[in-house]
Amino acid sequence: AGGFLYNIIMALTVWGLPSWVWGFANVAIAAIAWFMMKMGWTDLKKPMTWIMMIVLYGLVYPAFTTAISIGIFGGGPLWKPLAAAVYTATLSSTGNFFLANYVQNAFTEIIDKPISFIISVIIAQRIPKRFVLAK
Repeated sequence: AGGFLYNIIMALTVWGLPSWVWGFANVAIAAIAWFMMKMGWTDLKKPMTWIMMIVLYGLVYPAFTTAISIGIFGGGPLWKPLAAAVYTATLSSTGNFFLANYVQNAFTEIIDKPISFIISVIIAQRIPKRFVLAK
């Protein structure tokens, strides 16, 4: 809820009104985290956790962000220099606009989201069971 609220506030103040749609990215992230929790993929000592974390956050989630990026904003390079370089390199080598957008998003998310997930799992493992809301 906090991430969605953050996106709404930023859309109304800094990013511009159409950016509120990025709040749904937080819903997708929460859904992936919930799914991983239900499947028992939150033990960082098990290889399956790492594999599914990379697949879901690094490969599946970028398809969602690519759809929003192209569908709502028309796609194109991100403002981040490295991601923009990946976009440009992919577009110039393949000529595929959709692939360039996807690869750029995967490049960004495959680093960002698994690190965030790892940190949240480490924190969650230290919370006393009586305070855990999700079962």
